[in-house]
Amino acid sequence: MRAFPCRLFETHPEVKPLFSFFKEDAEVSGDNAGMRQHGLTVMETVNAAVEHIRNSTLGELAEDLFDLGAVHHTLQVNIAEQHFAVSARSIVHCLHTCSIIYTLSALKVNCINYSSEMSYK
Repeated sequence: MRAFPCRLFETHPEVKPLFSFFKEDAEVSGDNAGMRQHGLTVMETVNAAVEHIRNSTLGELAEDLFDLGAVHHTLQVNIAEQHFAVSARSIVHCLHTCSIIYTLSALKVNCINYSSEMSYK
């Protein structure tokens, strides 16, 4: 599975110049510390958003997202609306892939546990 930032830059290389951790000819690689950190920050933000929704603290979520938008606005790069759309699709793909892997792992553990229980009967 390719992590969120790798997938984003592989499917939409035109967004690479928007990120300070990429040099002009930099390859997309999990070895890029800046890319790894940004991916982690994005996933932490998604997790925080989910927690706000679970806890019904939508006002705080709105404030956090407003602050995030303000940070991106101050970056002085030409971020267009479509850039957020392709980022969102990459994040959703990553979450979907992770949920499938997690579900399959949980099923495997449950099957192993069930099989072990059945062997004793």
